[in-house]
Amino acid sequence: MTKTNTLDKMATGRTSLLAATALTASFIFPIAADAADNFTIRVTTNGTTGSATAKTIEEFADLGLKSSGLDSVNAAYTDTSVATADLNFRGLPMVVTFPDSGPGLIYSIPELGFTRAFNAQSTREANGDDLEDYLKNDIDGLLSKVLDYLVSETGTDPVAGNPASLQGTMIAGDFTAGTGLGPGNGSQASTGDGGGEGRRNVYGIGARLGQYSVNGNDITTIDLPLTFVRPLEDPRYALIIDMPLTFVDTNGSETVAASLGVGMRVPITTRWTLTPMLRAGATGSVDLGSLAALYSGSLSSSYKFNWGQTEINIGNMLSYISTTDVSDAIDDYQVDYDLQNTVSRNGVGFSGPLSYKLFGAETTWEASVVNTQIFGDAVYIDNYTDMAVSFGTKQSRNGLTWDAIRIGFTYTVGNNDFQGGRINFGYQF
Repeated sequence: MTKTNTLDKMATGRTSLLAATALTASFIFPIAADAADNFTIRVTTNGTTGSATAKTIEEFADLGLKSSGLDSVNAAYTDTSVATADLNFRGLPMVVTFPDSGPGLIYSIPELGFTRAFNAQSTREANGDDLEDYLKNDIDGLLSKVLDYLVSETGTDPVAGNPASLQGTMIAGDFTAGTGLGPGNGSQASTGDGGGEGRRNVYGIGARLGQYSVNGNDITTIDLPLTFVRPLEDPRYALIIDMPLTFVDTNGSETVAASLGVGMRVPITTRWTLTPMLRAGATGSVDLGSLAALYSGSLSSSYKFNWGQTEINIGNMLSYISTTDVSDAIDDYQVDYDLQNTVSRNGVGFSGPLSYKLFGAETTWEASVVNTQIFGDAVYIDNYTDMAVSFGTKQSRNGLTWDAIRIGFTYTVGNNDFQGGRINFGYQF
């Protein structure tokens, strides 16, 4: 092959990679429609109705639970008005009613079959304070029931119930670390006989930008995955440390999350490896009034074989994941999730060589389809599928992937009309 032909192929390959990236970016990040609001308040009194939205739980409480906030939503409201405040708390309808001109109020959550009167104080403002304290201190476990409802009946809770939640990122982190299937490069492989580059440590960094929609809600995620792989004396065995950092924007409300996973790659045969992994994570959102810690244990299996120049990777994982008690509060709100789930994640990946080089290195294509099913306590999105494709360099020896750079796209669909995509970038060295 002539030098000119080689350069032409490299240029064509780079152009194709850039075009594919631009196409996926335009697909996943179209001009955004108006997103839903996490908190809404509608006040009806004296034949008039006023409405307002809130981005944080504190703003929601000030506008919807206290008499002093209702007049800012509807100017016709006074401390002696017969009035109804219809509230939407992250998808859960609530009602505050002032049935007469007196100071008492009635608070109800029809979906939970809950109604309680607050009338011990001589003013509406003071009774509203009692209601807020009742919720903040999780008296009778009401706030916990609200949080359970949000996980099981909406797709936007930051703790669990959707693939963008902390539960979802912990599940995906274990699976990718143990099988190599998923966005970026996995540390998993099963071939090689030790020695040489197989003993070197492998570090991984990445960036992932995702956008998802469910029931008119918009979820934007930014993930910064960090990985470390330390081969043992026999480099087919390796210690794996995985720590994704995540920022989530849900309809304008912000959440941060992180988890730390530690696992061990264990070869069973030259083609088959198992990876047990333990992981702990936490997430918190002052805006949404959410705080939780989770822990999990998983066992992943990867079986690889070749069909011509195509490598096929069959990945399976069984995991147990649970919330743990968090006694602290977030801005005075006591929050207590009580979730236990068993997770099955199974997929198949394909990879093969490309005919051009990038930065002087051989390149490959990868494609995978991975399904996740969640059992146990009810979560809103309990069955979803990731379809991923990536392109880039791949250097590997003795079961480790190193000096590799990849860019790709993942499209996710789930039950209850959950869908969205993510651009993935990863580099291992």
